[in-house]
Amino acid sequence: MDISLRSLRHVLMLARTRHFGRAAEELGISQPALTRSIQSLESELGVVLFDRQGRDGIEPTAFGKMICEKGQGILLDSEELWREIELVQGLETGELSISCGLYPAELSAASAIGRLMAKHSKLRCRFRITDWRQATTDVLSRHADVAVAEISEAEKIAELQVELAATHPMVYFCRHGHPILKKKGLTLVDLMEYPWIATRAPHRILSVFPKFLNRSGGVDPDNGDFVPAVVVDDLTSAKKAVSMCDGIGAAPIGLLRADIDRGELCQVPFDPPWLKLRYGFIYLRNRSLSPSAKAFIDEVRSLEEKLNSEGSGHR
Repeated sequence: MDISLRSLRHVLMLARTRHFGRAAEELGISQPALTRSIQSLESELGVVLFDRQGRDGIEPTAFGKMICEKGQGILLDSEELWREIELVQGLETGELSISCGLYPAELSAASAIGRLMAKHSKLRCRFRITDWRQATTDVLSRHADVAVAEISEAEKIAELQVELAATHPMVYFCRHGHPILKKKGLTLVDLMEYPWIATRAPHRILSVFPKFLNRSGGVDPDNGDFVPAVVVDDLTSAKKAVSMCDGIGAAPIGLLRADIDRGELCQVPFDPPWLKLRYGFIYLRNRSLSPSAKAFIDEVRSLEEKLNSEGSGHR
C-alpha cells in the first residue's frame, strides 16, 4: 500500500496544530476535505491515527506518531528531489523560499523579490518576515533556501554559510512630545527607563548594555538574546505602537524619515557608535544554491549598493 505525499502532509500538519480547522487553513483546503483525507487514510491502513478528544482536542495515537516520525523525512527527501530538478531547469520555473529579518525586508529584500519576479514571472516565491533567530532556524530545517538576517549567531554554526550583505547605523525613536526629548545629556540608562518596542537582539548587544535593563526588556535564559518589553516582527507595528505610548524603538533612519517629517515620530538625541544593523545571507554550507536564490542575492546586493550611494539607509 502506498501513502501519498499529500496524505503525509495532512497528517503532519494536523499533528502539529492539533486542530482540524487550523490545519485545514494552513494547508489551504476546507476542513471537511481534511477530515475526509484523514478518515480515508485511517480506513486504508486499518488503524486510528488521531484520538478526537472533545470538540477541538486532537492527539496523535502511537500509529499517528509513527507516521509523523517517518513522514517528515520522506517529505524532505521529496522536496529535495524537486529542488534538484528545479536547479537543472533554472530560473524560468521552480520555487524560492526566503526567510527575512524585519529591517533587511524593509531596506532591500522585499524590493529584491519584486525585481526578481518582474524578470522571471514564472517563479513561485515564499517570503517570510520573522526574527533573525527563526530565520536561521528556517534555513537549518530546510524551510528556507536562504535567509537575510542578523549573522552574528549564524556565523558560529558549522552547517551554515554566511555572507555579509550590509551594515547600517541605527537610531532610537519615540513619539512626538515624549518626555525623554526634554532631557539633556542622554545616556543608555535613561532610555532604559522606558519599554522598548523592537525585534529581539542578538547576545552581542548585551556587551554594551548596563547590567540592570530596567523597563527596556530582559534576557532570554535559553540563548542570551535581548528581548524587548514589546517584541514586534514588522516595522509598521513598531512605529504605530511607539507613536501611541512612551515606548522607545530603534531602526535605520532611512525607514523613519517620512514619519519624522510628518511629526509623528522623533529621533532620540542619543547616537552611540555601536548601534548598528549588521545582516547578511545565510544558507546551508553543503547545499547548492538554486539559480533563483543566486539571482535574489544579486538583487539584494544591487539594492544595497544603491542605498549606500544614496545614503538612504544611513543618517
